[in-house]
Amino acid sequence: MNIKLLAVASIATATMFSSCSKKAENKNCDYSLDVVVEDSNANGTMAYIYNFDDNEVLDSAVVTDGHAVFTGSIENPLRVNLTVNGARAGQFFLEGGESIYNNGEVSSPMNNKYTEIIKNYMAVRDSLISLADTTKTEAEQEAYYMICKAQLDSTINSAITENINNPIGYFLLLQQAMGMEMDQFENFINMNPNLKESKRIARISDNFKAREATSAGKKYTDFEVEYNGTTSRLSDYVKPGQYTLVDFWASWCGPCKREIEIIKDLYNKYHSKGLEVVGVAVWEEPDQTNNYLAENPLPWNVIVNAQNVPTDLYGINGIPCIMLVDPEGTIVARDLFEEELINTVATAMGE
Repeated sequence: MNIKLLAVASIATATMFSSCSKKAENKNCDYSLDVVVEDSNANGTMAYIYNFDDNEVLDSAVVTDGHAVFTGSIENPLRVNLTVNGARAGQFFLEGGESIYNNGEVSSPMNNKYTEIIKNYMAVRDSLISLADTTKTEAEQEAYYMICKAQLDSTINSAITENINNPIGYFLLLQQAMGMEMDQFENFINMNPNLKESKRIARISDNFKAREATSAGKKYTDFEVEYNGTTSRLSDYVKPGQYTLVDFWASWCGPCKREIEIIKDLYNKYHSKGLEVVGVAVWEEPDQTNNYLAENPLPWNVIVNAQNVPTDLYGINGIPCIMLVDPEGTIVARDLFEEELINTVATAMGE
């Protein structure tokens, strides 16, 4: 049975970690991290620790004899990224005390607990999968999926609540946020107002607001893009009196190209009845888009070099993102895929 179990990086159980203090006498602030570097070519190069939230450099060390040793002091435990010799080398929690980073793992209380949490989550997920019955009908499978999703959601949300004042809760909230409703996300933030200072949390909050402002039933929001000395606007293509499919995509995106084939069929079927299509190429350089279009011509116009402009404006987290705008400029639906896309357009066109 193909169970669409919720994809979550990790969940946490009830664990509270004492925070450090800036006071010099509090040794919990002091850390010593020994990073074992197996690549001998990295000797003499730099290793850096970055704050996961704002990507600012926290510490640096020279790789010597296969080790990069970091020592310093932090106010509170943090989620961090590690680079060695310019390459990403891992992500973990940095906390007070002595620890070793070896083969992708850090031995420290918080990281050990996090590893245990992941193992527990995998065990729960696997137990749900083992209960799947391949003889169930599609409707029964869908119902079982919803039960599994609800159980995992409940577990994750409880873990966030129990760890909202430490980096585990913060990190889990980031992973889970896009699957939440706006009010649920805001409730978690209200539980720990300090999270409002997080740059990543602020971006997600802005994303929720953008999605709400451009949800079904709202008027579409115009934007403009500069490319090759020309300004293109969405309103150049979304005209009164016609239905318009707006496809936010990129040439490197496999699912985008699969949806384009569906849009082609819809265009061929309904264009003569008043359906228009406009593509908006995001998150890639213009040459990539143009090269793809040269080899795969489309019968509709494409706005090139849109980058983050429309995705920030519409709160788009992933592509393809396809929306249908009605003749009055109102968004009929967004985030359409496959059968839902086909059925939405067919209904709008009177079939």
